[in-house]
Amino acid sequence: MKIIFRNHELEDLANGIGDYMYPLWIAKKYRSILHEISKMDSVREIFGKISWLAEWKKWDRSDQIWIRINKWWRLMLKVKWNDVVVIFVREVTNHYW
Repeated sequence: MKIIFRNHELEDLANGIGDYMYPLWIAKKYRSILHEISKMDSVREIFGKISWLAEWKKWDRSDQIWIRINKWWRLMLKVKWNDVVVIFVREVTNHYW
């Protein structure tokens, strides 16, 4: 699949630039996930990775997928045909509060 980035910050992070803005292990995991997604043939394969706990969002975000990097961090992807747009990497500690 082709990976498209929403902004230059996310693209730089994928290339190893700007790691200081995130915890180091988050940046490494982000690059690892993107590398695996780039080798996949379809969006369905994302859900085959049980360790990612990927989930489709609902309602107005029904075209978006969240991948859990860990308990607190998420990677948000938007699906466009067979392309994946990286929307953000964010800490969601207060997500349910």
